[in-house]
Amino acid sequence: MFYFWCMEDSRTTNHLIADLIQSAPAWVRVGSTAPTSRVRKDAIASLAEHVAAGLAQAKRHDHEQMRLPL
Repeated sequence: MFYFWCMEDSRTTNHLIADLIQSAPAWVRVGSTAPTSRVRKDAIASLAEHVAAGLAQAKRHDHEQMRLPL
């Protein structure tokens, strides 16, 4: 099971990854099912970059900072 060190709960990490995959560019999601291996590899590499960038942004979140009430 995947666990990112800055997340307290692996479910939170799973939901974050699912949201990042869903927010990836459409060509990446469609390209991962392309008939040619070159397009699939490019799409998967782009998806990995998108997810890694999203996780890095979540890592920069300061858990000590108080949340603003909405």
